[in-house]
Amino acid sequence: FDAELRDIFRMQNQVAREVASHVGIAPLAAEALLAGISRGGTRRKPTNDPAAYNLYLLGRHHLYNWTSGSPPKARQYLEEAIARDSEFALAYDALGELYWYLGFYSVMSPKEACSLGMCYALRALEIDNCLAETHALLGRFRKQVDFNWAEAEREMRRALELNPRSLVVGYRYATSYLMPQGRMAEAAAELETVLEYDPLDLNVRSWLAALHWIAGHYRSAAEELRLVFEVDPNYPLGHLVLGQTRC
Repeated sequence: FDAELRDIFRMQNQVAREVASHVGIAPLAAEALLAGISRGGTRRKPTNDPAAYNLYLLGRHHLYNWTSGSPPKARQYLEEAIARDSEFALAYDALGELYWYLGFYSVMSPKEACSLGMCYALRALEIDNCLAETHALLGRFRKQVDFNWAEAEREMRRALELNPRSLVVGYRYATSYLMPQGRMAEAAAELETVLEYDPLDLNVRSWLAALHWIAGHYRSAAEELRLVFEVDPNYPLGHLVLGQTRC
């Protein structure tokens, strides 16, 4: 493929479709695997700066491949991406999610982490109020900060209206709304759909294992964890869930 670097986002869908035609898989699935975000449809170009986008991807890599050194690296890359493009909404969204996890893992005070994370989420929506993933993230915070289920539901519904095919929305909706509401079958279906498009997403697979364990499906939980550790025997969230299943 011959293209200028600035055309990388436009070229992405073209690559997906041509690869799909050669290997015989659905074009929308191919696009989802390459984009890593959506199950289909088109999205606004995230940034005009390919270097900023690369920094964003590095930040997300460290966000989901959690080790002791991951949070500062994720924050550094995402802040550098924003320094290059102050209107890069997805980078603000990722920073917001980083702080959600810092609170979730008790790396810092959950209340402080969620307050900071909400600020980044609101900044992302100030830039692009149609960013479905960030509405789902804001719903996640509304549930976590003050257990405001009405607002959490409102934000999740808005996210689903804006992009019902988003893998990120599906993941956040399942883990921060459906699962806490006890709607386990629906939550599992959302996470399984995400894994159909990205079977190597260890974060989502670990959450699915936790969901099965909470629902009392212990063999299913053990199988999901086996798949996690086949890919990465040291995956932290997998070990956290494994510890919960041994209690």
